Amino acid sequence: MMNTRQKFIVILTILCAAITAVVLVIDGHDKLLLMSWPIQIIGLLLVGHVLFKTRNWWLLLLIPILVYPLALWAILLYSCSQGDCF
Repeated sequence: MMNTRQKFIVILTILCAAITAVVLVIDGHDKLLLMSWPIQIIGLLLVGHVLFKTRNWWLLLLIPILVYPLALWAILLYSCSQGDCF
């Protein structure tokens, strides 16, 4: 059974993933997607915390939603390091 603090952290984790999903679905807001990276990092840290504390394994389904924009960042930074930034 989860206590109130753990429930709050689970809800916050789901909220981070929901915000990321909405940003991904909105078409033409690439700058918004690139500026929302702190939400994805916080969401990933919260998923790790929740998995460690409560063993809610269904939260693993949120990881691809949170990692996809960070992968876009990694591709952009790699391209910029090779001299092909924009």
